[in-house]
Amino acid sequence: MNIILIAPPAAGKGTQSELICKKYNLNHLSTGDLLREVTIKDDEVSREIKDLMNKGMLISDDIILKLIENKIKDNDNFVFDGFPRNLNQAISFDTLLNNLNKKIDYVIYLKIDKQTALSRIVDRYVCPKCNSVYNLKDEVKICKNCSEQLIKRKDDNEETFNNRYDVYMNETYPVINYYKEKGILHEIDSSNTPDTIFNEIESIIGELW
Repeated sequence: MNIILIAPPAAGKGTQSELICKKYNLNHLSTGDLLREVTIKDDEVSREIKDLMNKGMLISDDIILKLIENKIKDNDNFVFDGFPRNLNQAISFDTLLNNLNKKIDYVIYLKIDKQTALSRIVDRYVCPKCNSVYNLKDEVKICKNCSEQLIKRKDDNEETFNNRYDVYMNETYPVINYYKEKGILHEIDSSNTPDTIFNEIESIIGELW
C-alpha cells in the first residue's frame, strides 16, 4: 500500500504520517528526509546535491525524482509525506510509478482553513529532547514526557507561516485537483483532534486494507 499525504502548513501531516506508518507498518518518506540522507553520503549524486544546497540553490524536480526512485524501486508500502509538492512532480511521479509497476492507493488531503492553521503555529511549542509538539497558550511549557522546558521554533511565526501558506496555495494546491480527477483523493477536516482525524483515515484505508 502506498499513500500520499497532502496538507497546508500546521494541518498535522507529520503527526498523521507517524500514526499511519506505525499502525500499518509502512515506510515514511519525505523529501526532507531524503536530502538529509544525502548529506551523510559521499557518492557522486550526493556530492552534486550537497554542492547545490551549499550554494543555496533549489534542488530540481529531476533530482528529487531520482532520489525517490532509488528509495522505492526495490521497496513498497510508503507514506509520501509532502510529496509531490507541485503539479509537475505529480505528473512525473505517475510516470515513474508506472515504469516501476507501482501505484498510489490513497491520496489523503488534510484540509484546514488558514486562520485555524495560523493559530496552531503561533501557539506551537516543541520539546528539544523528544521532539513532542504542543499547542499552548498560557499553560506551563514543560514536556509531559521528559520534563524538558519547551521551546518555540524560530520559524513558527506569522510572517513565515504566511509565506509558506502562499507557496502551498500557488504550487501544491493544484495537485489536489489532479488526484481528485484520478478518483483517489480523500478529504478530511484537519481542524479536529489528531485522534478524530486518524479515525477517519482508518475508516478510509480500512475499506481495502
